[in-house]
Amino acid sequence: MSDQKVYRNPPIAMVAVEVRHSGTDPVSEAGYTAIRQKLRKQWPVQLPAQDVTLDFGSSGPSPVVIEYRRFASRDRRTAIAIRPGSTTVETVDYKGWDDLQLTLRAALEVRAEVSEPSGYERVGLRYIDEVRVPGGAEATDWALWVHPSLLAAQPDEGVELPLSDWQGMSQFGPADGRSLVLRYGPRKGYAVEPNGPLRRPETPAGAFFLLDFDSFWETSGPVPEFEPDTLMTRCDHLHAPVRRLFEGLITEKLRKEVLDA
Repeated sequence: MSDQKVYRNPPIAMVAVEVRHSGTDPVSEAGYTAIRQKLRKQWPVQLPAQDVTLDFGSSGPSPVVIEYRRFASRDRRTAIAIRPGSTTVETVDYKGWDDLQLTLRAALEVRAEVSEPSGYERVGLRYIDEVRVPGGAEATDWALWVHPSLLAAQPDEGVELPLSDWQGMSQFGPADGRSLVLRYGPRKGYAVEPNGPLRRPETPAGAFFLLDFDSFWETSGPVPEFEPDTLMTRCDHLHAPVRRLFEGLITEKLRKEVLDA
């Protein structure tokens, strides 16, 4: 169990964990029925869904529709998505890593039991934070709330135009198959759709600072077996640097006046 602090007002808009299989592992209707029976107590709402990709054949690109299922909680804030090539847990109501791990283990175990995936090639953990502060801070105010390394270039000799926007990306790794990508910058409105397949508790508006963490592992050698215990450990290793990086990128003012207010 983790002993990390859970803030009263976390800025997390969405968290998703995806295990990408080494090939296509289709689930039959009977398989989906079995999964639904196993998940129905906590995730009883079945949401049909589909992905659309393009197939570039000899006659030109044509759409390919891949159907799958989401099994969601009654409030539609947390879901388990079972695709032919991946198993995903996603939530817009994050209550801490320990809580999310319970859902993740349930997803991995039911997938292993019902469709026996051939293996996995990638594990990804994504945190999308919408940092919102009192008064809806404008660009020039963000220095009070986030680390200076996240601020835009502002040379001593100005350009005689007001700074209105900036976007940044930092990548850490790869090392031992792991990488961490951070995308950041000021935004308006929201980064995660409040009325999508998952329903956010509130509909946010106004200015916010985006911190989008993508921590992932990819195989460069043999394909590991789809083994829930091993995957849970790998996800723990992906989660640890995300939390450390987040804590290093926010100010004490943000912690005291927003996150723990």
